[in-house]
Amino acid sequence: MSPSDEPSADSPERPRRGRPSHSPAAAMPRLRKLAHNTLIGLGGTVAHKALAFATTLVLARGLGQEGFGVYSFVGVYIFFASFLVDLGMERVVTRELSRAPKESDQIIGNAILLKLAFSAVVIPAAYVVAIVLGVPADVRWCILVAALGLPLSIDSLLRGFFQSRFEVRYIFAVTLPSSALFLALASICVSLHLPVRSVFYAQLINGMITLSVLMALTLRHLRPSLRLQPQMMKFLLRDAGEVGLFVLMFMLAMRLDQILLYQLSGAEEVGRYAIGVRVTEALSVFPEALMMTVFPLLASTQHSAPQRFHETYRLSFKYLAATVLPIALVLTLTRDEMIDVFFGAAYRSSGVPLVILAWGMFFAYTGAVYLNLFIVQSLHRLMLLVSLVALVADVAINFWLIPRYGASGAAAATVLANLVGFVFWALHPSTAGFIAVCLRETLRPLASIGGAWGMVWLLHLDGLPAAVTAVGSYLAVLAALGGVGRGDVVLIRQLFAPERAA
Repeated sequence: MSPSDEPSADSPERPRRGRPSHSPAAAMPRLRKLAHNTLIGLGGTVAHKALAFATTLVLARGLGQEGFGVYSFVGVYIFFASFLVDLGMERVVTRELSRAPKESDQIIGNAILLKLAFSAVVIPAAYVVAIVLGVPADVRWCILVAALGLPLSIDSLLRGFFQSRFEVRYIFAVTLPSSALFLALASICVSLHLPVRSVFYAQLINGMITLSVLMALTLRHLRPSLRLQPQMMKFLLRDAGEVGLFVLMFMLAMRLDQILLYQLSGAEEVGRYAIGVRVTEALSVFPEALMMTVFPLLASTQHSAPQRFHETYRLSFKYLAATVLPIALVLTLTRDEMIDVFFGAAYRSSGVPLVILAWGMFFAYTGAVYLNLFIVQSLHRLMLLVSLVALVADVAINFWLIPRYGASGAAAATVLANLVGFVFWALHPSTAGFIAVCLRETLRPLASIGGAWGMVWLLHLDGLPAAVTAVGSYLAVLAALGGVGRGDVVLIRQLFAPERAA
């Protein structure tokens, strides 16, 4: 980090490293490359989730209830250990690589040093804590084997490098075969009736292979500098720590409702609620895939091309809002049929929680944009404060609604807690402008949903016919209101056209 760099006006605490280049080599990629990058991200994310789900089914069936319980417990335990190793480094590193590509060697090298140092502390600590907690010896061994894989998490830094270059195809070229290999190894373990620790051996071996291949690909493009730079390391540690704490509170908010539901209403209500959680989490592939392209775009254009920066997040709000609302409407109209097909008629009572969470996906889809915007803006401490408020609201509302409405109350509490955070963002001066853009871009899709709902009501339709009619009506009204049109294509082409050399 150069001492001559000056802080940005909109991020006074963060030093700006490097200056944006306007040379042809650093020009904005064209629309075709960005669209290709996003489509690969969508397909790769869907495939990855499908392989992970298949692996879960194999392990759940093959290990039995007790063995799968050990596997799940160790997974949760290591999740918290991995948090201490990773913090929020992947997002911060991706942001910095997008802003200062010429410093990639130093950024990734120092981030690797941080991760290895944290791993050296966390690995023995994870084992010692397991002893203190009285975890059985065989489970402790599984924890140790899983913890030995923590240094392999430097692969997330390498993935961040390819994401910043809009080359996610390299990521999935490695991670998808890796997921398939782990599925095969897990299948072998359960078919041979090996103990559960064998799955963790397989996971460790698979992680080593994955990192080796990803490292070989990365070394073709850069050479990470492992020379310690205290100023850069301090900056990475500070930002990653703040982002990591936000992620931790976000994850707690997503899981605490199920714990409270179990304690207050029992396992059956948790089962009802889990259906909606699984379905809505699976549908998060759309914003995840889009942000693989949009996040580095936002980071690279914030200072060098403010107009492009604005249009990038505006269009992201526009199309994610236009996507999530009809998805929620379709889930509402076909909830019984969908539950019957995928989960069985015994779960019909999960329909109401599913519908509530479906409409709550609005915050997940638009939040994928505005939360990443706030990371780009380095508003980490404000994010921590708002997430803490939302977490407290979530717990309080759950205690109020769960005893009255069970799983439906937990679903409503989740949506209301998200609304509390959204209102705070809308009111705070640093973020109000972004949320105002989000709301403006939601108006046409929301009006179109109203028109589609009215058409279904007038025709007295239900189920799949209602969903088909609703989608057709929604698209027609949205086009009539100017929500989509040829102007969008022109704007996108202008937005992603190469910059001319200065």
